[in-house]
Amino acid sequence: MIAQRSMRRKFVGVLAAGLRCIRMNRVWDSSSLGSGKIFAPNFRNNPRLIKGRGTRFDQEVEVGDWIMIVVDGKQTLRAKVAEIRGPQELYLEASFLESSDFGASNSLEVALANTIYYLASNPEGSDLMRVTSSVSAELKAGSIIGVFPEGHSHDQPDLIPLKS
Repeated sequence: MIAQRSMRRKFVGVLAAGLRCIRMNRVWDSSSLGSGKIFAPNFRNNPRLIKGRGTRFDQEVEVGDWIMIVVDGKQTLRAKVAEIRGPQELYLEASFLESSDFGASNSLEVALANTIYYLASNPEGSDLMRVTSSVSAELKAGSIIGVFPEGHSHDQPDLIPLKS
């Protein structure tokens, strides 16, 4: 299995195609940069409330879409949009902390002071069914399934050392 984003890399894409890798479109592979910047005005007491400066939530986002941020330049956090209250205010179904295993809330609070964000809709959708069917068929045929590059291509674009 390989992320669709990794298939676009020259060497990796050619190698993966030759190995008959199963492509997987993930939420961040089809995300787009949102307008403006976001912040959490009351992160400690109401972490689900997100506001924006120069944002257009009412035009760019739909309920059920995912909003993503990168914290400390290495960890991508995402949360589902529950409600849109105008161009510069929305509510999440769960806070970025609740929807991840991110431990250091201070870093997240700093990141949510004024950050860019990414938007994606239907992150799992029909692609998950296609991948599941493909993996199932390969396993039934006696193939071995490997995951490359171990879930890091969205936040670490360079190849990481292989592990057994």
